[in-house]
Amino acid sequence: MIPSCFSSVLIAEGFLKGALGFGSMIAGLLANTGFGILVLFRELPLKKTLLLILLLQAISILVGEIFHFTIG
Repeated sequence: MIPSCFSSVLIAEGFLKGALGFGSMIAGLLANTGFGILVLFRELPLKKTLLLILLLQAISILVGEIFHFTIG
């Protein structure tokens, strides 16, 4: 959940070098939301923002696990 493109580059390079599996790469890239999370903190109440972040993390983990077990 690091808000920048740098984390996407690190995740992709980690996958290309064999440090991350495909499922881990997908989960990391899905969870990497950029600066959108900062906008949510500014525009929505804290409780709603935290719920959305939790939902985003849960979906990212679920999709990553699915890819890990089906492809990996």
